[in-house]
Amino acid sequence: FDAALSADAVAAALVLATAVPLLAAVLPVRVALGRVLRDALDTKRSATRAVHVDIVRSEQRVRRQHVLYAVAGGMLFAFGFGIYILMPLAFLANNRTLLVNMLFSLVLGLLLGLNVLSLNVQPLVERALCALLLCAEADVVRTLTAKNLVAHRMRNRKTSIMYGLSLAFIVFISTVYRLELDAFVYRRQSSYGGWLTVFERGSPPSGQLRAALPFLDAVAREHPAVEAA
Repeated sequence: FDAALSADAVAAALVLATAVPLLAAVLPVRVALGRVLRDALDTKRSATRAVHVDIVRSEQRVRRQHVLYAVAGGMLFAFGFGIYILMPLAFLANNRTLLVNMLFSLVLGLLLGLNVLSLNVQPLVERALCALLLCAEADVVRTLTAKNLVAHRMRNRKTSIMYGLSLAFIVFISTVYRLELDAFVYRRQSSYGGWLTVFERGSPPSGQLRAALPFLDAVAREHPAVEAA
C-alpha cells in the first residue's frame, strides 16, 4: 500500500481548486456587469425588483428556443447512450470501472433532477408555510408576507439552488467516502485474512445461527489456517 499522492491526484485537485471558483464567479460577475453604475453605487435603495420586464424580439426568442432544444436534445442523447450502450457494454465486458462510473453519473443526475423538481414545488411550499405559520396573524400580514415572497422569488430560487446542490454534494461525498472506506477495508481483509463475523437478525433468536455452527466448525477443521472462536 503506497500512501504517496500520485500525479493524477495532484493534477485533478489543482484543476478542481481552480475551475470551481472560476465557474462559481461567472454568474455574480455577469449580474454585476449588467447593472448600471448608478444603481450599483446606490446603497440606500433595495436591489430587489418587484416587477421585472424583459423585452424580447422574435428573433431572439427563436434563437433561445433553438439553444434550449439543442441542450435538451444533447442531454437526452447522452442519457440514452449511457443507458442503452454503455450500461450493457459494462455488463457484457465485465468492466466494473465503467459500471461504477455509470452508477455515479445516474446518482448525480438524480440529485440534479430532484433539485430542479424542488424549484417547481418551491412556490407551493412557500404558500403552505405562510398559511401555516401566520394562521394567527391578521390578513394584511399574510398578504404582505406573500407579496414579499413573490418579490424575492428569484433570489430565493438562487439560494435554494445553492443550498440544494451543496447539501446533495455533501451527502454524495460522504456516501462515496463511506463506500470506498468499506471497500478498502474489505480488500485488505481479503488479502491478509480477517475475522468472519456472523450476525442473526430479529429480537427473539430464531436458532438459525446456532444451527449453522456445526457447518462453521467443519470449515474450520478443513482449513487449519482458519481459527474458530
